[in-house]
Amino acid sequence: MRRALSSGLATVVATVGDAVNASGVSETYVIVDGCLSLRNHLAVRDVLRADTVLRGEYAAIKRQAGVRAANIDEYGQAKSGMVQKILAAAGLSDGERASIAGNQVPSHDDLPR
Repeated sequence: MRRALSSGLATVVATVGDAVNASGVSETYVIVDGCLSLRNHLAVRDVLRADTVLRGEYAAIKRQAGVRAANIDEYGQAKSGMVQKILAAAGLSDGERASIAGNQVPSHDDLPR
């Protein structure tokens, strides 16, 4: 179960109960209220909950990407166009969507080990 707590400055989204990672560690995320990253995640969630057609398209893209992608980077790239379509449906501006597309997580190959 996820629980969100807000202080007015930041929203803490904490994993509660049996939702722990593979190592058995509970994960906590701190996100600044109203930031584009949070609005991105909530927009995708809300659109997919409300729109069965987009939800089905997104599920199909994820399945295809899961089969075809050689790594997590390719998987993310394969979903990128569909995520942009979902964000447009959520009403995010062209500029916001461009910012999200341009701020992708670095390649796993580029991360120190």
